Formats: sequence, structure tokens, C-alpha cells
Amino acid sequence: IGSVEAQRICTDYPKKIDLILLDVMLYPPSVQLDSSANVSPRMHGDKLWPMLRTKRPFSRLILMSASSPWKLGGRGMRALLRQYPFLQKPFTSDMLLEKVRSTLAQINQGRIHE
Repeated sequence: IGSVEAQRICTDYPKKIDLILLDVMLYPPSVQLDSSANVSPRMHGDKLWPMLRTKRPFSRLILMSASSPWKLGGRGMRALLRQYPFLQKPFTSDMLLEKVRSTLAQINQGRIHE
């Protein structure tokens, strides 16, 4: 989904959202194979996360990207990558499940405060 849709869901969804999986590098719709499938404006994760965080301050975050973490530039992006779990694409469903479990387990173990 695009950044506008993510913001709408975080605003309108009536229940708790425990975890958000966010791609840190979003290509413009013109680069996508089917840009008509997502006409929402797109922004990189370092710009989108602060907006989502204001709507869902207790949601946990997992970042993902096809780029390796050391290739993702910008001071804001590096700070985000140091603070939150990261998944390198491509990843398997088992890798995703393990990252989700470990991130949510940190809440239960008191390492992440809500």
C-alpha cells in the first residue's frame, strides 16, 4: 500500500495495531510495473514513520528494504535503522515470522516500553 493508505489505516482502524512493517525505500509509482495499482503518493520510511507514529504511538516497527542497511543514506535513515529491527529483501516467510516474533517478544520481556 502507499503512504496515504498507510496513514488512513493508522487513523481509521478501530483496534490496536501491534506492529507495522515498513519499506524504507519506496520507488515512485512511475518506476513500478503497474503504477495504476497504487496511485497514492509515496515517501520513504524515514518520512512516513513519524507520521504513523503520531497516530499509533504504541505500535512496533520492523523496517525492510532491498538495499542493504549500509547503502541506505541520510542521517534520518541511519538513525531509524539503528533504532528498529531490519529485514533485508528478499526474505522468506520464516525469516519474517522470526523477526515479528522477536520484535513482539521484546514487548513482553519489558525491553520495549509501551
